[in-house]
Amino acid sequence: MVSRQITRVLFVAALVVAAAPSVMAERLVQTQAEGVEAKVRTELVTERAFRAVTFVVDGDVVTLNGIVGSIGVKADLIATVLEVDGVGSILSNIEIFEAESDVKLGEQIAAFIRRYEYHSVFDNINLNVENGVVIVSGEVTEPFKKEGIEKAVSYVGGVRLVENQIEVLPVSGTDDRIRTDIAMAIYNDPLFSKYQEGNRPPIHIIVKRGRVRLTGVVLSPVERVFAGNIARQVSGVRSFRNELRVESAR
Repeated sequence: MVSRQITRVLFVAALVVAAAPSVMAERLVQTQAEGVEAKVRTELVTERAFRAVTFVVDGDVVTLNGIVGSIGVKADLIATVLEVDGVGSILSNIEIFEAESDVKLGEQIAAFIRRYEYHSVFDNINLNVENGVVIVSGEVTEPFKKEGIEKAVSYVGGVRLVENQIEVLPVSGTDDRIRTDIAMAIYNDPLFSKYQEGNRPPIHIIVKRGRVRLTGVVLSPVERVFAGNIARQVSGVRSFRNELRVESAR
């Protein structure tokens, strides 16, 4: 009888010893998850744009839920959480704020681009907006402008996706000289001197391998024709297209 009791005690003790590593492992996982949760919460609270986001931690997987203002903010959110020590992967259920209308969204994006500090009279940007998806096209003189404009657009509230179709114009000393000569000839002419007062002159000069296009807006048909005549006369112009629009007010 005593022998059986001793055997039973030893058996129970063996079970306890065997279970101890498993319990310790579970507690370790729980502690690690709590640590990850605290770190993620700190990051979300710190950034105002993330404060409407909730999350669940399961091991090293973080599931994000909620709504943010734009695709740019969503990308920042995911990148921020991935940088948290202990986070291995993310499941995103993040939705993006819906803009009032595509027209309003397009107007906001156009205003952002006009304020972009590197957008010059030698660049041309076109926009198409449909259901929050923005297609950005046109031409710029430097690669960093293409990237910068895409990034700026991605942070406009309501933008769900940005398709960047901007062309970077080829490097050419001859094209640079043509651009400068046309800009000087147009904006130094008395008819167009009034446009020098604004931060963003409205006539844009696009040059690619000697082929010239004028884009933008002017206030009268006379200005449109006169600007075209000036551009055509510049040395080195191989072909010319006048795409200036006439608007009664800009």
